[in-house]
Amino acid sequence: MMAANSVLSMLKKVATKKVKIKAGEIEVKELTVNQVESFMQVAQELNNKESFENSKKTLSIVAQAGVVGLEETTEKDFDDMSLSNLKEIAEAVLKFNGLSVENTSEEDDNNPNV
Repeated sequence: MMAANSVLSMLKKVATKKVKIKAGEIEVKELTVNQVESFMQVAQELNNKESFENSKKTLSIVAQAGVVGLEETTEKDFDDMSLSNLKEIAEAVLKFNGLSVENTSEEDDNNPNV
């Protein structure tokens, strides 16, 4: 029988996955429950889903938490990034974690057949 500590240690391992985005390739990782709760609190403060999806602050929090190599960045580091790239990165993180937002890409907005 496994000791509780070894089971907890095993369950805390974080899976990663390489994802291609239009700007290149990134490595997304699983989020902890605490990370998800923290950016969901920010989303609740913004009042509605549309604001959440388009908020640079919220998108940068998701990117920081869920992309390997962005852990030490600040919100200010994202100021020179295009909003569409930031949104694409955040959506990749959310999708990998089973928290995918509805598909709201500009291509779909312009395509009435979707």
